[in-house]
Amino acid sequence: MAESAPRHSSRRYGGWIFILVVVVILVIWFSRQSGETYPAAVNVGVLPLKGMIVESQSWIEQLDDFVENRRIGAILIDIDSPGGAVTPSYEIYRALKLAGEHTEKPIVVSMGSLAASGGYMAALGGDTIIANPTSVTGSIGVIMNFPDFSELMDDLGVRMNVVKTGPYKDSGSPYRQMTKQDVDYYEGVIGDVFSQFKEIVARERDLTEPVVDALADGRVFSGRQALDEGLVDALGTFHDAKIIACEMGGLAHDTPLVYPPRERRSLLRLILDDMSSAIPDWSRWTSTVVQYRMP
Repeated sequence: MAESAPRHSSRRYGGWIFILVVVVILVIWFSRQSGETYPAAVNVGVLPLKGMIVESQSWIEQLDDFVENRRIGAILIDIDSPGGAVTPSYEIYRALKLAGEHTEKPIVVSMGSLAASGGYMAALGGDTIIANPTSVTGSIGVIMNFPDFSELMDDLGVRMNVVKTGPYKDSGSPYRQMTKQDVDYYEGVIGDVFSQFKEIVARERDLTEPVVDALADGRVFSGRQALDEGLVDALGTFHDAKIIACEMGGLAHDTPLVYPPRERRSLLRLILDDMSSAIPDWSRWTSTVVQYRMP
């Protein structure tokens, strides 16, 4: 009987420690799920575009929210991206263009360290592009990557049997070397996508086709070089871009900045997302993606 008391006591303390840990986790989680706040009657909405561009719909929904919100007087697009997949890059550009046509709110783009290829295409949808003098931008071009595992498979004594309906159906397969026919085929595809990119640059920057052709060889430019080539409108920091957005929107320079509210995710969703981020996406090695992206 004398020995049972310590066991009961340790269980009781263990239970309280467990409850305390759960409470701390919930407090941290709820603090991360901060809601939408607007400190002033009119604010500048900041919409970041960071990292690889792999999808566009959630970003466009946030843009639409800013366009429709009466408490947003100007929109500032903060880009720091090497580009990404062709379609979402184009969709973001197009969404910005449509937003500019349907709202009087100025849409100002601020280039951070990197706004290249698809990141640059997205920037072309804004009313004004402000680049930091040290920004890296440009990289106007298209790229497709095709891994080749054929020699490794030969070393392992492994073969892939393929049944296909046409000569191009397995073009770009990582299980065999590409033929000249394959290369010519994909060069035709990316050539057309490349032409669309150059047409957008020429139209949005009011440049002639020969000038764009000279710039669209995949090179990157510093912000200062981009200004000299007519690829951006002015040089400045993020703060400078905010001041320009305020002046274009008739707002005071000290107008508060607001960001889209964070997506509310359950604790289970947070855990699953963290786990999935640690697992490599092997589909990227076995599928063909046309990209506006720096190498």
